Amino acid sequence: MTLKRRWESRGKGTGKPDLVTGPVQVCWHKFVRYWDIEHREIPMEPGRLIMTPEEVLKRCDENTMGVVPTLGVTFTCQYEPVEAVVEALDKLEQEEGYKDNASFQKGKGSLRWAGFFCLQVGQVCHISEVS
Repeated sequence: MTLKRRWESRGKGTGKPDLVTGPVQVCWHKFVRYWDIEHREIPMEPGRLIMTPEEVLKRCDENTMGVVPTLGVTFTCQYEPVEAVVEALDKLEQEEGYKDNASFQKGKGSLRWAGFFCLQVGQVCHISEVS
């Protein structure tokens, strides 16, 4: 809800806010339906089963209220590239003036254990745009 309230307070976009997510996270399907938000899910394709910065940027515009990479995608258990997505959003902000918030969702229990197995998780938590 914080993402939606921040989007509303910016007063920029026209129309319905949207949320960019990676594939197969059912909770976001329910969330966007309940809160009347457009879901811009990045579908899996042969050779690419998770979100990439390029795919995120294709789906961002003035109505994008947030981008949600996932640590522990349900289908593959892969971590989506949070740092690369944040860097791409920073570049988009400089070029277009959009201000997207990057949030990340942890797959069931992944963040609790991820710090022990993947040093990148600790680095991700220190990126200022990640909330």
